[in-house]
Amino acid sequence: GFSPVDIGRTKCKDMTGNKRQRKERKEQRQLKHYRSPLKLSWATLGYHYDWTARTYTEDAKSPMPIQLQRLSENLARLVTQSDQRKGGFVASAAIANYYHTKQVMGGHRDDLEFDFTKPVISISLGLPAIFLLGGKTRDEPPTAVLARPGDVMFLAGESRLAYHGMARIITSAEDAPSAASSEDIRAMWIGAWPHSGNAQGAGNIIPNSEREAVRAYLSNHRININIRQVLPDDVERITDDMKPPLS
Repeated sequence: GFSPVDIGRTKCKDMTGNKRQRKERKEQRQLKHYRSPLKLSWATLGYHYDWTARTYTEDAKSPMPIQLQRLSENLARLVTQSDQRKGGFVASAAIANYYHTKQVMGGHRDDLEFDFTKPVISISLGLPAIFLLGGKTRDEPPTAVLARPGDVMFLAGESRLAYHGMARIITSAEDAPSAASSEDIRAMWIGAWPHSGNAQGAGNIIPNSEREAVRAYLSNHRININIRQVLPDDVERITDDMKPPLS
């Protein structure tokens, strides 16, 4: 049998093991997982923007969805012909903002990328909203723009560093002009997703149950996806000595 010393050692090992397990369970409880999209505020893709430090870093990034890359490159090709001669548009970061009907977005600038010749591409889904586009200072009065579902806006040229924000959501109970249909934009959405066969069957890779869940969510929420190119065309990674042009 065990001697008193052996029994003591066994108890100490058990207590250490139990303490470690309790700590692990506590840490797991402290992790916050979104159980419902209703609680989402934003999600970052590609390079993750550090909201506290106001910077991008090479060690904080996730894969950029190929669908968003293809879609944004197609959109940029339509609007910014001059960029094609400089390598086109490379989607390397995106922020998806999720809005319920009471949420707004304060005035701000997207001024931490390393190449301001590349646009910020903003895609609106769900409920329409009032978008405010200002000037290069907070003192300049903004212009109100109706952002409808399916609308795409570019912050480029003079507006690339303009202050902008989102004033309010227009609920389904309010009247707002409907979005203009565009077969060109629809074709780009379909072409962005990998599929086999003709374009008519392209959307069938998404289960109907998920389509219904998305449709229900967008009936009383807004999603804005803004896509940007973080680095200049000839730079492959962020280094410690790199600073945005306005730093």
